[in-house]
Amino acid sequence: MIIFGSFVQESIYQHQLLLQHGLAALDAYKALLQASVVDNLGDLLTKSVSGQMAPVSARTFGLGAWVFCVVAPAAAILVTLRRVVRFAMAPPRAARAA
Repeated sequence: MIIFGSFVQESIYQHQLLLQHGLAALDAYKALLQASVVDNLGDLLTKSVSGQMAPVSARTFGLGAWVFCVVAPAAAILVTLRRVVRFAMAPPRAARAA
């Protein structure tokens, strides 16, 4: 949802740029976007958080990428570890029945 929001944010910005400054400004902005394409996911995550990317919506997109690629897997790992530890610390079945 966050990543989709960044697409909406970018389209609104480009529409406003077109209305306020004209087609030449929009073409210049799109040329800047083409020049600042990132090659891999690591660069995307780093540059979006540090503000080194040209698109206006890059920070929002980077937040979505962080949630999708880092936060969600980390949460899944922590939940799995908690279940493993809880299972390992549980008393044996015979002791629970008594």
